Formats: sequence, structure tokens, C-alpha cells
Amino acid sequence: MDGTFVSELAQRIVGPKTVRAGKMEYLLRPGKEGWEATGLAAPEPIPDTIGFSTLDGLVGYIRENEDGLPSSLLCVVQGPTEVALFGPLHGEFAQRFTYARAECVPPQAPRLIGTFMDHESFVIGVQTLMVDTPERAALLKFVGNIRQEHVRDDADDGVSQKVVVRKGAASLEATAVPNPVMLAPYRTFPEVEQPASPFVLRLKQGPEGGRPSLALFEADGGKWQLEAVKRVRTYLSIMEVPVLA
Repeated sequence: MDGTFVSELAQRIVGPKTVRAGKMEYLLRPGKEGWEATGLAAPEPIPDTIGFSTLDGLVGYIRENEDGLPSSLLCVVQGPTEVALFGPLHGEFAQRFTYARAECVPPQAPRLIGTFMDHESFVIGVQTLMVDTPERAALLKFVGNIRQEHVRDDADDGVSQKVVVRKGAASLEATAVPNPVMLAPYRTFPEVEQPASPFVLRLKQGPEGGRPSLALFEADGGKWQLEAVKRVRTYLSIMEVPVLA
């Protein structure tokens, strides 16, 4: 009788089986010379990651421990807007389950940064997307006093510009644009204090009879992100959550 036929018949009658060698399970099937390993058995199922939009939600999940989490847990601050909760090393390849993740979706501050916009949109953006600070108030006051469309390009040295602003009830004066300005956009989790960073304010000639368009540009090379991560880590530490930045 043909050996291949016997092997196929045996597989149909007996079927595959698994055997454990160390920490691994292998799938065996009957072959010409007995049982033959055909690969690894199906891996152990991985639990779905639970998502939160706030740090408080993640902290509450850890404290309540409704799912019976292992005692060895680690929170990793992966950026200004993301924290992941990992379990202990697991399996032959020392993998970690990601039990939960908190991801913050800040207001649309990026559209205010690096983009020229009309006067009204700029004022609304600064008021709604940035923390109320004395520096923000001073910027809004300066921008609110701009009354003409003329931007003094001849006074632009690459660092400062001049623009016509209202001084008093009726007088107008060419005034240097303040730079840099320290502002604190909403860029990380609301539970922590938003980090302030320097911005460069630039203006462009507006439409005839209208005010100039304005834009803010980050001037710290992204250093604010390091400060945001530090503040998130400090918050979690205060909440007595094991954390690694």
C-alpha cells in the first residue's frame, strides 16, 4: 500500500496533536516515519488593549483592578499624549501584554501653529486653544490694536517686524512686533499643567484695507515635549502608579 496514502489516512483517523517542549507547544501530525512536527501550535490569545482618553481613567482602572491585573505592572509615558500600561514579561520571547493605553487628543492647536490666518481667526484661536496667561493677554492686546494693513518690511531684520497699531484714542504708531512670546497651547493631558514654550509671531500684508494675516511658529525645537512627558510622569507618580518615562 502506498506510504502517502497510509499517512493521509492516519491523519484523518488520528488527527493532529500538540506536544510541549520547554515553554513552547508544537503541532504534530502523523507521517511516514511516525509523528512529525509541522510548526508551532496556535499562540496564546492576547487580550485586547483597553483605551482611555484621560490619565484619571487609566489610574482608576489600575486602582479598581476589576480584571485581576498582575502585581507587576509598568506605565510607560510614550509621549506628551500617550501612556501605555504593560504587564510583566511573558512567554518564550519575553513579550509584554499592553493591558491599557491612555491617549489624549488635544484641541486643534496645530492648525494655529505654523499657519498664517486672518486676524479674527487668529484671535479666536489664541483665546480658545491656549492657556490664559499674562503673556497671552499681552499678545491679544497687541494684536487687537492693529488698525491698518501696512507691515513695515523695511524694518524686518529676520527677528522683529514693525506694524501700525493704535496708540490712545486716535493716534497711530509703528510698533515692533514682540518676539519671542511665551505661550502654553493645550498640547498634553488636561490633568497636568500645560508647558509653555517660546513662539515667533510673524505678520504678512493683508488684503487692501484689511489687517495683516498672522502666524505663530514654535521656537524651542520641540523641547516642550520633554517637559510635558516629565509632568505626566510626575502626575502618575503622585497617583502611586509605577511609571517609566
